[in-house]
Amino acid sequence: MKKRLISVTGPTQLIFAVAAIKTRSTLDEAKNYIIIHNSAGNKSLKAETLNTIYKMLNVWNWANIVEINDIFFKMQKFVINKKNLYAVKELLKFKNLKKEVEDIKKELKERIGSDKFDEIYLCKWNSYQEWTLKSIYPEAKKIFYEGGIGTYINNKRYKLALKKIIKKILYKLFGIDDIFCASFKKKEFNEGYLLRPDLCPKDLRKIIYDLHKNKVEAIKSAISDIRNSLGLYNLYIDEHKPVILLVESALHRIGFSFDKEIEIYHKSLTNIKNRTSETKVLLKPHPRNDRYHIELLKKKLMISEIDNRLSHLPIEIIPSCQNIKTIISHISTSVFTLKEIYDIDSVLTVEDSSQFSAIKDFLNNNTIN
Repeated sequence: MKKRLISVTGPTQLIFAVAAIKTRSTLDEAKNYIIIHNSAGNKSLKAETLNTIYKMLNVWNWANIVEINDIFFKMQKFVINKKNLYAVKELLKFKNLKKEVEDIKKELKERIGSDKFDEIYLCKWNSYQEWTLKSIYPEAKKIFYEGGIGTYINNKRYKLALKKIIKKILYKLFGIDDIFCASFKKKEFNEGYLLRPDLCPKDLRKIIYDLHKNKVEAIKSAISDIRNSLGLYNLYIDEHKPVILLVESALHRIGFSFDKEIEIYHKSLTNIKNRTSETKVLLKPHPRNDRYHIELLKKKLMISEIDNRLSHLPIEIIPSCQNIKTIISHISTSVFTLKEIYDIDSVLTVEDSSQFSAIKDFLNNNTIN
């Protein structure tokens, strides 16, 4: 029986990984191994996020489930980032840096519990975590599935620049450039499965040999499995009232002031067409957010929170068990995933149109400038 390795960085990613497998074949035709980690290698996943992932994982059978964040913590010290010179100075302290990295890779392989895989499913295309996994299992077929907003962003960081060239030279000297220097010049993935491959940025498109559409039926099947297993039936709000769901992005955690975040959401709500006094607005918290800011957000905007059984589940599950009519988001692929899956209208507020041009183009007249 063949083996699959599936890298999961959050609840939403798990849905799209299972959907990619169901688009290609079936879950039970292989032994499936799950590894859980945070795409930000220097941080652990929040307890609520981990709990949600494990609830969802219980829906299906897995050969092994492993958390590997602690191993990637060890590799974080080798990453040359904004503090370039400091990082280089730290790297030079290691007498044999390549051996250090190889020892970590060996530990990772032992933790995963298999020497060989036929397929590896990855949701990030520009992180050292994914490139490490590709390095450990070079013979496996590499399959890319969408990992959220990062899949569709036109990210300027990966354009050729002096800093990138210097980093590449340094990592090549250290002998670990295969992990820490993404080339973006050759086909790194055998296949890719996206809900909207037409919105895929050029840098990603050119490193996937064969790009496919993730079937809506496969996504709905994964969602149905979760909903049925967790008993999420008929959690409907008042059927006679239109419902707007505000998908919160925890913007204050990525550099926005909290006041600016409030202003963005308030602007979105006031610009909704056909909103009446009968319209019910509900907040869908982001898993990264803390309870203090969620409660403050509800108070400032004078809105309620969605059913707590749904708070930390992926947004894509919610319309299957609640009567949502409109989705508002700031930075989220939900604006087109929900349109594709449920034909639900979405409104996206965009502050930086150059970064989110694909999503903005998709929404056309629904975008608030």
